[in-house]
Amino acid sequence: MLPVFCASYTVANYDRYDKWKADGGGKMSENGTLTSMSHFVTASTHYSMSNPRQKELLNGIVNHLILSGNLPLSIVEQPWFMKFINGVDPKFHLPIRRNITSMITGIYDSKRQA
Repeated sequence: MLPVFCASYTVANYDRYDKWKADGGGKMSENGTLTSMSHFVTASTHYSMSNPRQKELLNGIVNHLILSGNLPLSIVEQPWFMKFINGVDPKFHLPIRRNITSMITGIYDSKRQA
């Protein structure tokens, strides 16, 4: 059975995955065993949501790119943006669009009440 390759690993490990596929990954080896991709998948260590760096990057994306820059919320789901963010800081956890929508709603409510 082939190992499952999660989308989050694809984004974080494009180069290593491409090399694995080029080297015949997922095929039977000469001794009859299935080649595994687990040798290049590393444990993902992300910042906690309370980490100052996580907050800084998330606020920058929301405030500068989405709110001030008028970029669509769907930017966080684009593979090229995920790859870019991984290059900026591999420990940063990019939230899904729904969580960013909640953040924007919270920002709006706090400014409306002020």
